[in-house]
Amino acid sequence: MIDATNPVDFSKDIRVRTSTSLFAGTTNSLGDRVQCLLPTAKVVRCFNTVNDQTMNNPKMKEGLSDTVICRNNEGAKRKVASILTSHTI
Repeated sequence: MIDATNPVDFSKDIRVRTSTSLFAGTTNSLGDRVQCLLPTAKVVRCFNTVNDQTMNNPKMKEGLSDTVICRNNEGAKRKVASILTSHTI
């Protein structure tokens, strides 16, 4: 399962907020929370550092953009990397 979530707290009015607040990350990560909800899945965090413009148009003059792929299962990370590199854009 590819997890592209971010623990951004949108519960307060964005117009009065001076900085982004998070609802996870001080004692555990959102990736850990997702893994707890899907205990038998191989959860791999990916795309959560990519903005919407790059997500919609990842091809740049230098080539495709990089993305961070995280988790403690090397096989699952290799599978996600394979999926990402196998698609022609």
